[in-house]
Parts: sequence; structure tokens; C-alpha cells
Amino acid sequence: MQFNILRSTLLSQVQRCHSIIEKKNTEAILSNIFFGIKDHILTLIGTDLQISVFTTTRLEQVDEEGSITVNASKLFEYLKKLNSDDLIKITVKNNFMELKTKNSKFNLITLPADGYPSFPDDETELAFDIDAAELSEMIASTSFSISTDETRKYLTGTFFETGEFGLRAVTTDGHRLSLSQTQSNLNLHVSTSIVPKKTVLEMKKIADDSTGLIHLNIGKRQIRLSTDSIGLTSKVIDANFPTYQDVIPLNHPEEIAISVAQLDQTLRRSMIIANEFTHDVSIQLSEDQLKVVARNNEHEESVETIAIQYAGADFSIGFNAKYICDVLQVIQGDRVRIQFKDETNPVRLLEESHDNHQFIVMPMRI
Repeated sequence: MQFNILRSTLLSQVQRCHSIIEKKNTEAILSNIFFGIKDHILTLIGTDLQISVFTTTRLEQVDEEGSITVNASKLFEYLKKLNSDDLIKITVKNNFMELKTKNSKFNLITLPADGYPSFPDDETELAFDIDAAELSEMIASTSFSISTDETRKYLTGTFFETGEFGLRAVTTDGHRLSLSQTQSNLNLHVSTSIVPKKTVLEMKKIADDSTGLIHLNIGKRQIRLSTDSIGLTSKVIDANFPTYQDVIPLNHPEEIAISVAQLDQTLRRSMIIANEFTHDVSIQLSEDQLKVVARNNEHEESVETIAIQYAGADFSIGFNAKYICDVLQVIQGDRVRIQFKDETNPVRLLEESHDNHQFIVMPMRI
């Protein structure tokens, strides 16, 4: 194998594959990236046996085609330290990959490509296109509330659901729930998948680097994503996601609208006083004002008042302030709508202009 490639082009491909490869592997070849050239198309593949990613690019100069694997981490670190406009001549011979630039030469040991896991076959049932920016926003609006509790595996991923509403993403850790659905009218057949967090974050990276439409395939065993030059496939979590609709409040008689920045700053100041683990604060509503109160065992106290439009009954409700702040970080726009019922029921936070993103936060006793 012998070909020339710009460092900037190769680095972006290697980085995509390197990000999913585990640092420690029982088999040396699983620490490697697959390189293959056919008909002037360079294909790179990375896998951790749960997720597989491939990238392709057309090469102008290829002296010899073939395939090989090379250590992902060493190659990635070397490429990062080259100049972005360096032209690299890559030659594979005698079990080594030589990377040669105008001023440097680097040799890496290789392993045969025939021992590398093949890219998985398609095992999905539903395929559709979605705007890259919309997919990225859906993941950003929900991934922060994925559970880290491995004893409840079904909560450690994002629940993707399709139907006449389009695509919906739902996450929960038992204390809060985030839901986001497409604004576009997709009207899809019903399908569901629980996608692991690592896969979801890789999907967002691809969406962030893409423009236009992304092709998405969903199934009970697998999820797949592809663009013109990138493909990702991943196993999904074999479990049943909770009936999340039961958590979403249907009757919230009180609603306030408040500045995202003002509420976020107020809560973050309050957390300085609040318990460092539970971040518990009291939110008190009375006529045309919202008061945030935090206290601790040392009798320290923080009290802040925000002017709002509110004419309902007085009441107080406790929350983990961090959960509210996490929502405020992903709200699009300057203001957030907060819907209440009473001190024992969860609240719902919504974008000011639409209901496509919904955030449910459970109260806590203070």
C-alpha cells in the first residue's frame, strides 16, 4: 500500500475512528484502525465491538492499493503534532507503516487486515432522513439526563421512538426526564431503540460536523447513521424503557415565564450555600415574585428574589438546583416557561416559543 494524503484530511478521519476505540483491549488488533484502499477510495474503520465507525475519502495519488491495520492512539498523537498543511506519503511494507513528510519520518508496526472485525451488516427495520442540525439539537437537549446507574441498564441510554410525530428522544435518571422531538413532519412507522450514551455522543459529533440531511436507521437490535463520507453502526440496549408518558404532567394550572440567564445565575449563587451533594433549594412563589432560598447545616443562608408575572396561590417547592440549571443550559432563547401544580408534583420546563423540547424535574423534600 502506498499513497499520498494531506495531514488535515487524514487527521479528521483518524480522529473519528480513534474516538470510539477503547484504550485497553485484550486483543491488540482492537486497538488498531483499519486502512483500506480500493479504486482511489481510502476507507478507515474503528470499532470497540459495540460501535463501529467508517470514514471514506477520495485520494488523488495512489501508487498501490491494499489494506492493513495500525495502532490508533500512536497514529492519532503523531498526526496531531504535524503541521496542518503537511503532505504525508504513506508506505506499508515489511509489517510497518511509514509516514513521511518533508521533514520527518515515522514508522508504526502493523497487523494484517484480515484479522480485523468486519463492518456489521444492517439489522434495522426503519430508515429515514433527518436534518443534521435538528438531530444534534435533539441529542444536546436530552443527553445530560441519561442515568449513570449501571444496575438500571435501560436508563443508561437515549430512548429513540418513531411514529406519526416523527422522531422523539427521551432520557431519564429517575429524578428528571428530558424529551425532544422533531419539528419536521416525518410521519414514520412505529419503532423504538435504547441507544447507549457513548453511541449517542458519537452521533452528535457526526451531526455537528455535517450539513443537510443525515440518513438514520433504527431497529430493535441496532442503530445506524450515515452521511456521504461517514457511517456509524451500534448495538442497542436490550431492555424495555419505562412508560415515560406517565411522568409527564397533564394538568399544570400555573405557568410563569422567566429569564433563563437570571434564573440560572440565581440558582448557581444559591448552590454555593446549598448542600454540595443534593444542591437543595426552595423556590417560593407569591404574587409577582419568585424567591430562591438556600440554607445549610451551618445556618448560612441565601435569599434572592426575581420579579415575575404571577397571580396564583402562594406555595413553596424544593428542587435539586443543578437539575434546573442543566435544563437552562440547553434552552434555546432568552426565556423559559415553567409550569407548576403544587409542592408535591413535578414541574415542566419548556421553550418559550414551542413545546418540542420538554423537561420534567421531580421535587424534593427540604
